[in-house]
Amino acid sequence: MAYQETVAPGWYYPQAHGSRAESNSTQPLWAAWEPVLETVPGCNGLGPGKLLDFSFLVVLDATWVAFYHLHAADFAAQGYFTLEESPRLLFDRVSYLYEKQFGMSISIGRLEAFANLTEKCAEFGKGHSEDEAKDSSNTRHALEQRGVTDATGASGGLVRLGAGAADGKTYCRSYTGINAACGSKDNVSKLGFLVSQGKPFTDSGGLINYKAVGTLAHELAHMFGM
Repeated sequence: MAYQETVAPGWYYPQAHGSRAESNSTQPLWAAWEPVLETVPGCNGLGPGKLLDFSFLVVLDATWVAFYHLHAADFAAQGYFTLEESPRLLFDRVSYLYEKQFGMSISIGRLEAFANLTEKCAEFGKGHSEDEAKDSSNTRHALEQRGVTDATGASGGLVRLGAGAADGKTYCRSYTGINAACGSKDNVSKLGFLVSQGKPFTDSGGLINYKAVGTLAHELAHMFGM
């Protein structure tokens, strides 16, 4: 920390402020992280200065869709003007971190939004968005019902984004499998699966909630075996 403070005195560390952005003005991507992001040499196997891109099939569940419509002006203030662009609030910041440290870019290869994809976070007290039942909460089932089976554009895997439980109080877990990235390129059913739950903004004030950014970065690290 002493080195970080020497390099960037007065740096605003979100973690010291409830993981909230410093203001609701347009925030640069680097503001989500510490000022010095150490590179891991040879991480992507491509050599210095080269990025290995991982694209994901991203599914927005009902809680994210509802949250977007409540906070459309907050997203717009950060440069994301549509529901389809909204998950980039997280992905662009996570990609910045991964590019700097691991030589990997993280992108959205395909997006599907479901206003009726529910969650089961309160069921059985386990906090999981879904289980194996093919019902209204199941991500793969929703994709199948829509006819989305081709995994083209999802070299990294399948990501479900939500904004927490619909009741606003039940804890929703974020989770994935270890070494789950890069499944079958042919069928969605074979893709590694990640769930990231967290409100991208504070409930008022339009401040980015960097905890949601960090959660996605954390779960992706597990997906990549870190």
